[in-house]
Amino acid sequence: MKKLANHIILSGVTVSMLFSPLMAIDPNKLPSGGKFTHGTSGSISGPYFDKNTGKNTIDITGKTQGGNHVIQWGGGFSIGKDAQVNFGKGQSGQNYLNIAHGASKSTIEGVLNAGGNNVFLINPNGVIIEKSGSIINAKNFMASTATLSDDDFNTFKNLSFENPQAFSPKIKPNSGNVVNLGKINATNSITLQGNKIVLEADFDKGSLNKIEANELNLKGNEVYADVGTTKVEKVNIEANNGTLYLSATGYYYDPKRKYDEFNNVKLDKTYNQYISIGSDLDWWHFAKGWNEKDDFRNNVVGDTFKLTNDIDFGASEGKNYANYCIDGLGCTSMIVGRTSDSAFKKTFDGQGYTLSNINIDTTVGEIKDKPLHVGIFGLANGASFSNINIDYMNGGIRHKVDETDKDEDIYAGGFIGSASNSKFYNMSLKNISNIYVEGSGDYVLAGGFAGEIKNGDFDRILIQDIGDIFGNLNSIGIAYAGGFAGFVNGGMYKNISMQNVKSIKVKSSDEARAGGFAGSVNGTFSDIYLDKLGAISASSEVSEWGSTNIGGFFGSVTSGTSVDKIYIYFDEGVEFTSQGAKENNIGKFVGRVIGSGIGSGIGSGIFSNIHIYHHENDLNNATADKSYWGNTYDKIQIHTYNNNNKDETYKDFENKINSIKDPSSPSITKPTEKDYLSAQEAKEQQATLTQDDLYESIVKDIFNSLNEHSYAIDLNTLQAFLEAYDKLSDTKSKEDFLANFLLDKSKYSEKERENLARSLVQSMDFILVYSKNDAKDSKFESGVEATFENLKDEAGKKHSDAKEQGKALRAYVESLINPVNSIKNNNGNIAGNNTEIKGLQDEYNSLVNSINKGLLDENELLIAQKRLGEIVANIEDLLGENKELKTTNDILLAQIESSHKDNFRTYGVSSSISETPTLSAVILNPGTNNGNDNNGDTSNGSDASQVVSSLQKQNSDKLGNAAVVEEEEKNEVDETSLMQKGKICIVSDNSKTMNPCIVGGL
Repeated sequence: MKKLANHIILSGVTVSMLFSPLMAIDPNKLPSGGKFTHGTSGSISGPYFDKNTGKNTIDITGKTQGGNHVIQWGGGFSIGKDAQVNFGKGQSGQNYLNIAHGASKSTIEGVLNAGGNNVFLINPNGVIIEKSGSIINAKNFMASTATLSDDDFNTFKNLSFENPQAFSPKIKPNSGNVVNLGKINATNSITLQGNKIVLEADFDKGSLNKIEANELNLKGNEVYADVGTTKVEKVNIEANNGTLYLSATGYYYDPKRKYDEFNNVKLDKTYNQYISIGSDLDWWHFAKGWNEKDDFRNNVVGDTFKLTNDIDFGASEGKNYANYCIDGLGCTSMIVGRTSDSAFKKTFDGQGYTLSNINIDTTVGEIKDKPLHVGIFGLANGASFSNINIDYMNGGIRHKVDETDKDEDIYAGGFIGSASNSKFYNMSLKNISNIYVEGSGDYVLAGGFAGEIKNGDFDRILIQDIGDIFGNLNSIGIAYAGGFAGFVNGGMYKNISMQNVKSIKVKSSDEARAGGFAGSVNGTFSDIYLDKLGAISASSEVSEWGSTNIGGFFGSVTSGTSVDKIYIYFDEGVEFTSQGAKENNIGKFVGRVIGSGIGSGIGSGIFSNIHIYHHENDLNNATADKSYWGNTYDKIQIHTYNNNNKDETYKDFENKINSIKDPSSPSITKPTEKDYLSAQEAKEQQATLTQDDLYESIVKDIFNSLNEHSYAIDLNTLQAFLEAYDKLSDTKSKEDFLANFLLDKSKYSEKERENLARSLVQSMDFILVYSKNDAKDSKFESGVEATFENLKDEAGKKHSDAKEQGKALRAYVESLINPVNSIKNNNGNIAGNNTEIKGLQDEYNSLVNSINKGLLDENELLIAQKRLGEIVANIEDLLGENKELKTTNDILLAQIESSHKDNFRTYGVSSSISETPTLSAVILNPGTNNGNDNNGDTSNGSDASQVVSSLQKQNSDKLGNAAVVEEEEKNEVDETSLMQKGKICIVSDNSKTMNPCIVGGL
């Protein structure tokens, strides 16, 4: 038999290599490599599918007297969205301290059910509770990124269930963050402790996720909390910096709440100044709340909404701003101020952030109630907008209302459908593929920025890169379209830049008005330039009375309008076209002047410093405003270019627009310091791990916990061993295997084996998953990563041999089957021989007894002599065979023992012992006839004596020396026979020596 190498069998850590831990993957991910330490014990059962919850589940049950349990998780502690972890199922009054090892954050996407116990989760890398995550049924819950000291472990060891706050480890700089987007429910307290604490509003299954407890403790260097995510009686916050804010999501679900529990917290508070919008989720609630709920509109703190992050509306992924759907919430229109009853009337500050990736399509069948006002905002009255970037990223607007009441108007703009008495400052709008508006009613109004503006106040606005703007009215009425707005009535407009508008088109059954800036205007306009403006066209289907007005800046303008410092540059090939109407007015600046007095008069309006640049072969039909052309500042100055002076002319245009104060773009910058840190930003930040964060001594103690145990294999259960080995699947099967087949039953009681097996399996799983850890989520102080990699390598070395070592052990056990079966077969043969020896012994003794009693005549003595000789010969053969069988067994047993010497013990099979026959003595008694029937006459006695003498000599020749004993001494022979092996003694009755006699041979 091949000797089993020491490094393969069960000494030391090698026992851990018998198994592989269960490694669930997302979305069934579960904490892995759990090991009870610090003198605590317990079971970790599963994973299993819980048909009641529909989740992949493990149960953690502490068995430590006193109820304080410490668990090290070698592969980290995370829960996938389809998974659940139960603590102390059926228990209460327990404290569970969980330490996540490795370099990854703990992410809770599923359910952590505390079962009425106190649960503490420690991970220096960070703890993230996602929107689908829930911490439920806790008495007290803590999530912390602290590093535990020996004192902290000692404190926990003596921790009272009723006073969990006594366990309060310290946070180090650059430790991980704690982020909550989910639900945390505790009957007493919740403590979140980390470098940065972020509580952000999110939802699951249609309802807002909240933290619910009597007491909320937030401890960190910085704390950013959406107060709308909390439902607590008392708040304790320890932080150097941070903000308490109210998001639109949080506000939506309880717009009347005052949050007085935060009054005494010494942090910046914005929840009583404005409502924050930092995600499409917030905007969904902002739009839905504003459009549908009076309380939402009427209780806005500070009358202000602020963007606090860039928001991507997913047009490139097929999302529709007009019917925006979020899983678990449903769909709503993101257009704020959708109807006249819900016109936006507050302040909206973009703070330099960007609304992007937008597509608005009201023509889809899912929208049954078509809006009339379409844009990022639909309708505003008395509102204020500032510091906003809008980037459609080549999304567009498609708005169509098939049938409306005669008095309904249809509005669409890149930012807003219709605005009255509102202010717009420091905004940019770009990359709109097209704006298409169609419908029936009195008016259709389409514009790059707005469909309609009444009494607007605009300053520092940039519009850039818009495709086609098209307004189409299918009924008798007026259609307006413009690069900035369809219709403008009153207000002041300055420092506005438009670049690269491809085309502006308008069509109506009656009147159609289109302009590079606006279809029709009244108001005051200054410091405005239009660069690389494209084609403008208008058409009317009623030639009898219809009219079209087209202008490079205004389609039409009414008296009282003032314009100053207006600059327009057209690329070569631009065209202004009109058709179908009775009256068609096309001008390079304005198509039609309605009213009188447009000119230099102050009271009636002023035209000054207007410059238009176009190719000399273009716009020859645009002469409606020719009476206003000239070369002085109070005239419309026309600059034409050709291929020879094109660049020079464009340079002149650039020089003139540079004279406009801040001409090219508004100054829209994000705050140098954000009001708050978003959950996404907090999740992306990396912790910096120190040596203490690795818990090196604890990890090595677990590595070494597999040493110095006693193992034994029962040679009678080899087949059962292999069958059980091949069926290893879950924690229970591993524990049972160790307890029943490997741990030495002579050293450990059943309970001790059960506890030790559980501990060993936990150590095995810890080691195996520890080797799989990576460092993608963390940074390290100098030298720490090397320590981490060394620990991984040490675990990995054990892990890398796991499969082969398991195979080797299995092969070894399998190799024992044949020799053990041989030993058992040999023992069976020895037993059969022993039975035969016993029968021969009995026959021999019976014959001797008959001889000694003189029951045989001379002929019978002769027959007995022959038979006794045969018996002795048979016994001798059987004893010889047994000796050979035992020798073979001894060799096999010695080989088995030598193959595992110093590693473990085998037991249960040994070599059988050969039967030791006890033969009665033949007594020569001269006082008896010994077969002579002559009543003592010795004349014939010589024959009997001769027979016996011959018999004795034959026995002596066959078996060596012999002993003859009296019948009544046979018991004594049996008791002492082991001392007289190998002899037959013949004694006379006159001898006083009564030595026992046995036949040996072993």
